[in-house]
Amino acid sequence: MHAPLVTWFVCRVPAPLATELREAAAQPVERALVLSSRWRDAVSITRRGSADPTFLRPSDRSITPTVALITWATAWIAGQVLATAVVAASAYSRPSDAPLPLVLASTVAVWLCLLSAMAYTSRRFGCGRFDSDYGLQIRGADLFGVGIGVLCQLVIIPIVYLPLEAIWPERFAEDQVQQNASDLADRASGASTFLLIMVVVIGAPIVEELVYRGLIQRALSSRLSTPVAVAVTAALFTLIHFRPIEYPGLAVFAVVLGVAATATGRLGLPIAIHIGFNATGLLMVMR
Repeated sequence: MHAPLVTWFVCRVPAPLATELREAAAQPVERALVLSSRWRDAVSITRRGSADPTFLRPSDRSITPTVALITWATAWIAGQVLATAVVAASAYSRPSDAPLPLVLASTVAVWLCLLSAMAYTSRRFGCGRFDSDYGLQIRGADLFGVGIGVLCQLVIIPIVYLPLEAIWPERFAEDQVQQNASDLADRASGASTFLLIMVVVIGAPIVEELVYRGLIQRALSSRLSTPVAVAVTAALFTLIHFRPIEYPGLAVFAVVLGVAATATGRLGLPIAIHIGFNATGLLMVMR
């Protein structure tokens, strides 16, 4: 394949195909024919003005599970150090003693570390775009996920805790399960209430879905079966919250999010589900 023709091709195809097409110049004719077929599919999708969420599968990207997990772990540790420094710089020994705005600021500091690391990984190992590398695509139909999130909070999670509360009534009483959220809500007033809503209802769903379903689950899906990838991601998502009493509910909810991400091939639906879930939970403790 002549170099000018390769250049003409790569100007009109997604980044992963562009890389492969450049390499195809030195490959056998059979390889070039396969890639040209994929190019025709890509151009067809582009002309329709929509992107098939399954077109850029995890296997088409070079963000491996090892890279994804190193990215996550390194950024999370750096974020914890930064968050601790933010609180310590304000003369508070523990986050629980700090004012709510400072606690929220430390949370945002962790998010900035995670998102910065993901941006670097996307440029270094992926396509350089969050939509292709992490599935950050949102469609109007995804909004019905808000209702799924409300259903999870009001119906599914209480069902999960019914047998646990029956066996350990004091340990898994509703007020105990909601204790962390209640503590945050009780500390909110005035402008800090608005900040709490923005962090819990908007920020957390977007960042957490990018990190867990976008970075980790998509990378794991390129090497493991879908059920295993969903389960491992759900386990990491649950454990990293460090609230054992909430683990049963978080684990079930994480599986719901993982299935939603897998079924659609994008993050729009799990983000909407997460928003509905967090918004309902916050309203329950603020009433």
